[in-house]
Amino acid sequence: MSLSIQTKKAILSKLAEIGETAFESRSAEMIPPMPDSKSLEIKLRYLLLWSLLNQRTEARIAGKVAYGLFTKFGERLFFEPLFVIKKFDEVSSIFQESQYPVRFAYLNRDSIATLLVGSFLCFMIKLNDDEELLERKAREGPFRFLSFLKREKLLASLGEKAARMFVGFVGHPKLDLTTVKYPKEELFVFVDGTVGKVFARTGLVEKIPAYRGNQVYATRMRTEIDRLVRDLQVEDPMMVDGGAYALGQSCCDDGDPACKNCNRQDKCLLLRECSLLCPLSGLGCLKRTRWMAYRM
Repeated sequence: MSLSIQTKKAILSKLAEIGETAFESRSAEMIPPMPDSKSLEIKLRYLLLWSLLNQRTEARIAGKVAYGLFTKFGERLFFEPLFVIKKFDEVSSIFQESQYPVRFAYLNRDSIATLLVGSFLCFMIKLNDDEELLERKAREGPFRFLSFLKREKLLASLGEKAARMFVGFVGHPKLDLTTVKYPKEELFVFVDGTVGKVFARTGLVEKIPAYRGNQVYATRMRTEIDRLVRDLQVEDPMMVDGGAYALGQSCCDDGDPACKNCNRQDKCLLLRECSLLCPLSGLGCLKRTRWMAYRM
């Protein structure tokens, strides 16, 4: 069974509405504390650091670490990276104090700090040969900016999702974090396992790419999701991502989605708008409850 174009548009519109609600009600958790600076270059470098850190933890902790590093080192974090490298024990201490999560047995907080902040500082060294490079690339538009980030070898630790998020937080006019403003429709759905799960269960994505037998490889859904939002002329893909993520973390639980009656109000990200029903109820969602975030 396939969804009609009208049904897909209705679901995407509702997801964008949910995303806007989530950003408004949880802005303190989702949007990083920004440095008190009028310099676009400083804000870009800071948001890049936050995006690197945000890959392995929740936005609140990533913001705490990023702001802690900026408070400790100031602009030297961006323009004197060798100074920060010589003080790397203090970088590690900020990771420890912030309780930055360790999700892999072969890594500890020091190794994560070295991987993420170390690669960032190496990139800062490169940027210091051309101090306005990041600003120039940002002003070329979201597609070219994203392509630049993906080509940059020193940013190999910045995954596709994080790169898309960085571009979105730099230029989404509703967030207003920098002076760069992109048309909302030119931004991206970030796509992680949670977002992929919602797109699969609703039927927005009809063919789910398999990986290693019965696993669903969410990152391979990006091409089809990108095509969908462009073909249907979605006004705000970034808010669609935010809505799908909030829904996937709340109503659309991995093992027990609340398609009818919600019993997870204690951890709901959408409690202010909650009607004890999935917000997509009645919109034509296919309710493919067998689809998991990464398994089917």
